[in-house]
Amino acid sequence: MSGGNEVTVNPGSNQLHQVGGTDNKEGVAMLVADSGRKNFAAPLHPVVTVTATVSSLNELVKAQFSNLTDAKRSALGMSASDFTPSIYASRGFLLKALASNNGLIYLGTQHILAETSGTTADAVGFVLEAGSSVFIEITEAANIYFQSVDGDESLCWLAL
Repeated sequence: MSGGNEVTVNPGSNQLHQVGGTDNKEGVAMLVADSGRKNFAAPLHPVVTVTATVSSLNELVKAQFSNLTDAKRSALGMSASDFTPSIYASRGFLLKALASNNGLIYLGTQHILAETSGTTADAVGFVLEAGSSVFIEITEAANIYFQSVDGDESLCWLAL
């Protein structure tokens, strides 16, 4: 093994292992075996309310400010109700629409559009029906947007 494509197995170890990678649109991705993490990427994961207004996950957490205790606000770094937290994940976000929801939640970029004509013909985004979930490999909550069709819908999330 030579050429700089080796890594040490453990800190302080002299044992080297060769690493591999693959080209993609965003550069070179290292091939890895997932071994889990010691903790969640975010200190807590409050259930948020998705409305008919397009909002990022950060903005939805901010909207929960009045429902959070002082300790939970502190854990998220939220010092005031006008503060928008910056939430990052190491790997991505697991998102789940509560089974008790009555309508659809759309997710995507800031350009999402929940169905407005009663059909999906004019809709833009990925649909989360009541009880459904998705894992997305976006690591910055500010870049994940939501909009509901019928008003308030509940969303659970984990930053992983």
